[in-house]
Amino acid sequence: MRSTPAQRLKSSNRAEREIMRFALPDPVTGIKPHGLWHKHVHNVELDPIQLLKMQEMDLHPNTVDFSSRRTGKTAVKEMYILEQLATKPYQECGIVAPRMQQSQNNLNYQSDGIKRSEILNSFIAYEAGRPQLKDTGFAFANHSKSSAYGIMSQIDGDSITIASLEEIDDMPQDRLLSRFLPMLGAARRLGVDVREQTFKPTIRISGVFKGADVLQSLIATGEYHTLPPVNIHLGVQMGMVDKDWAESMRLQLPPDEYLRQFLCMNVKAKNWIWEEHVRRASALGLEAGLERAVPMPGMRYKKRGLLSFGYDHTGHGEDPAASKSALVVSEQIGNWMTFPFVFLWPPGVSDTALLNDLVAFWDYFRPDYAIGDAYGVGMLTACNDTLYKKA
Repeated sequence: MRSTPAQRLKSSNRAEREIMRFALPDPVTGIKPHGLWHKHVHNVELDPIQLLKMQEMDLHPNTVDFSSRRTGKTAVKEMYILEQLATKPYQECGIVAPRMQQSQNNLNYQSDGIKRSEILNSFIAYEAGRPQLKDTGFAFANHSKSSAYGIMSQIDGDSITIASLEEIDDMPQDRLLSRFLPMLGAARRLGVDVREQTFKPTIRISGVFKGADVLQSLIATGEYHTLPPVNIHLGVQMGMVDKDWAESMRLQLPPDEYLRQFLCMNVKAKNWIWEEHVRRASALGLEAGLERAVPMPGMRYKKRGLLSFGYDHTGHGEDPAASKSALVVSEQIGNWMTFPFVFLWPPGVSDTALLNDLVAFWDYFRPDYAIGDAYGVGMLTACNDTLYKKA
C-alpha cells in the first residue's frame, strides 16, 4: 500500500513515542528497563543472562563476550545495538566480521527485529520514496543507521559510533587495529548540535577463542570489560542448548577445541602445527584475497604461480579404514606456499573412482608437477594414458 510523505511522517512520530516509552532509566534505580523495551517494541522476552549482559553494556562502553557456541551472545549484542539506534539519534553502527556474509548474518538479527515490529517498521527512514531497509544496512527516521562490512571492506570516511565485531580471532590483527578501530573517534557530525547529541564510541565484541590470540590481546589491554561468560554446561541448565547435542560435541571435538569453544578457556593447541599459526595463516590468506578452489567441470583454475599435486594412495592393511587416499594441491605465490584444494577419499574406494577423480582434478588445475606415494602401478599407468589421450 502506497503512502504519502505526510502519512509516513505521522507514522514515524507515533512510532517514536512508543520507542521512547521504555527507553529511559528508572529515576530511582537508574536501571534501564531493557526487558520491557524489547517485549513492547518487537515482542522478544529476554532471559536473565541477556538482561544482565545488557545492564553491564550500559555501564561499560567496550565489552567482550566469549561465551560458548549457541548460547545467544550474538543475538543479545545485536538486540542491544538495535535499541541504541532506535532510541538515540545520529548513531551509526558498523558490523564487521572476517567475511561480508558473516556481517550480514549479524545484521539479520537487527533486520528481523525491525520486520517483526510494526513500531520499528514505521520508524524506517525513506529516501526518494524508498524504505532504507536493505541487505547490507538500514536507517531509521532519527538518522541512526547500521551497515555490514567485511574486515577487508573500504571503511574510510564512515563516521561509526558503535562497532559490532564478530569472530575476531579470524581477523587479521593489523587490519583490525589500523583500518577499522581508528574510525570510531569522531565526537561530532555535520549539521548536528553537539550540545544536544553525544557521540561516545562503543565497541561490542562477540566470538569464541580460536587460538589466534587476537581476542586475548585486546582483553589484555584492560580497555575491554568481559561480560559474564556462559559455558556449555550453564547453557544446558538454562535451556539454551540441547543436552544431547552438547554431549555429541564433547565426544567429537579435540580436547583443546572443546575447551576453547564450549568451556570458554583460552588454551593453546598442542597439534603438530600450533593452532595460533593456523589462525594467523588463515588471517593472512583472508587479507591476500585467497579462497578455496572449487573444481567445476569444463572450467580451469586460474593459476598465480607454480602448481603441484601431492597424492597419497590408500593403504592395504588388515583394516579397510587403515588409511584414506588423499590429494593436496599446493601453489607457490612469490615466496608464499598456499594450499587451495585438499581432497580425501573414503576408505575402500575403488581404483576406478580414484582414476576418474584424479583425471578430473588434473584437467581443472593443470599442475606443473606432481609427486605420489604408495599408489598402484596399474592405476597410475591408466591415469597417465587417459591424460595423454585428453592432451
